[in-house]
Amino acid sequence: MGRIGGAGTTGVWTAPALTGSFAAPVITGKFDNGTPADPKDDYWVVTQVYTINAADLALPNNFTTWTFTLTSDDPDGAGRYCRHQTT
Repeated sequence: MGRIGGAGTTGVWTAPALTGSFAAPVITGKFDNGTPADPKDDYWVVTQVYTINAADLALPNNFTTWTFTLTSDDPDGAGRYCRHQTT
């Protein structure tokens, strides 16, 4: 689950190094960030279920770090997109 804001209204999670699969993203909102007079800080929530593939687990102890990236359609300058990465 992650938040997008600004002019963004859609987003998608990816995990390029993993071999599992993502369900379709579910976008909810628009939520107020506690300042109704300032709509610029409102946000949407992107939730997307990831199904693990056995190959995603590191042997021999099944311990590894996964990196997920949330990309939205909120433009950050000409032709760029905002990204949030989490591990």
